[in-house]
Amino acid sequence: MKLIKIIDGANELTIDKFNISSKIIYSFVVVDLLMLIIGFVGLYEESVSVFIDPKLAITLCIIFIIFSSILMCMGLTRSIMKPLNEFINAADRIAEGDLTVEVNVSSKDELGKLAEYFKRMTLNLRTLTGKVQNVSLKVASTAQELSGSSEEMKASTDQISNTTQDIATGVGQQASKMDEVSRAMKELSQSVQQVATSSQKAAEGATAASTTASQVGKMSGDVAHKMTEIQSTVDNSATVIKQLDGKSQRIGEIISVITNIADQTNLLALNAAIEAARAGEHGRGFAVVADEVRKLAEESRNAANQITGLIKEIQQGTNQAVVAMEQGTKTVFDGTKIMEGTVSAINQIVKAAADVATMINEIAAATEQQSASVEEVTASVEDVSSICEESAAGTQETSAAAQQQTTSMDVLVNAAQELAKLSDELQDEVAKFNIGEPVISQQNAIHKPEISQKKMKEHSTSDTISSKDKKADVGSSSAGSSLEDLTK
Repeated sequence: MKLIKIIDGANELTIDKFNISSKIIYSFVVVDLLMLIIGFVGLYEESVSVFIDPKLAITLCIIFIIFSSILMCMGLTRSIMKPLNEFINAADRIAEGDLTVEVNVSSKDELGKLAEYFKRMTLNLRTLTGKVQNVSLKVASTAQELSGSSEEMKASTDQISNTTQDIATGVGQQASKMDEVSRAMKELSQSVQQVATSSQKAAEGATAASTTASQVGKMSGDVAHKMTEIQSTVDNSATVIKQLDGKSQRIGEIISVITNIADQTNLLALNAAIEAARAGEHGRGFAVVADEVRKLAEESRNAANQITGLIKEIQQGTNQAVVAMEQGTKTVFDGTKIMEGTVSAINQIVKAAADVATMINEIAAATEQQSASVEEVTASVEDVSSICEESAAGTQETSAAAQQQTTSMDVLVNAAQELAKLSDELQDEVAKFNIGEPVISQQNAIHKPEISQKKMKEHSTSDTISSKDKKADVGSSSAGSSLEDLTK
């Protein structure tokens, strides 16, 4: 018989022309031939009726025809039903999630062609499921890293909030001290005026002025020391906020990688749906899984977009905090300079009061000079008090921004945990399929993006936060670089 060659892409199949339909036609032809033989026997019985009983001859022919027809039907049915049972068993195992099944049909008719296509479909499903498993594992790893980085950033934000509250408390105490200094300077001014108008009480006034000036000098020294501590704290807070801005940018890079992964996963789901549609009824169950994978990819991308928006808000708040801290640093520096001038002026007052006690004849000139100095000091103290109030307002704004940032970090941590949960659910769904050893066909495998294994080994952990130095180190620079190279 002639053979027909069928070319399908890169595959070449040889199909026997004697297919199922031909078998059925040939069976009917044989039956017709047997019926024709019966006719010839009927014609022939007239000539041989003398030697053989005609009824017996016809009966034997009919029995022979019936027996031959039964044998032919049994053989034809067996040749068709045996491969069909193979396909039914294989389809049942695939429906149960076993993708390692193989169909062994050696016929060269339509069933043989169907067996070849069935093997190719199973191979593609195994390859696709294996790649989906790899992608789900890598998404889970990235989600865990993102969750860890978010926890570290949240701890750093809490530390900044606590530090800012301490600064606000210190500035409030400083304002209270400056009010006390202002009241003391007013009392000193009144004392000097009394000394100027009453020279008879010059000695007593000078002694009181000397005592009061000594107290003011001590308080001014304390205020100057507090101003120095505030300046150091503000500098440290500015450094921490800048480092926090760097971490926010790195989180933005990681979110970009997750968005790319979600897009690639969506593309994988589309390819799986196409292959399931090609498989027809046998691929219906896998089409449902592909649709769930696509939904998970869409949810991951939406969550990543929300996180990106939150990160932008955090970066804006951080930039505002940096500007506010720089202004606060400048204000504290100016206040320190003014306080140094105040301390110097108070020292001069103390010296003048001591001179008044020993040089009673120069009380008038000394009291006039002292009165002028006290007025200057009072004005300076009032200026410092105003600066302290401004510093207190700035630290309160910084504290509010830090609290808002802490809330945003909580949202980011929850989103990272939700992403990890979704990746775990994806792994559970894919784990239901048994694919055995990974198989990749150069001709029939579905072309999908693969994640570089070399890049997956370049993970590193984030550094911990040092509470003593109040510095938040930047996490590992390669936290998201493991998923940057995607081959198409």
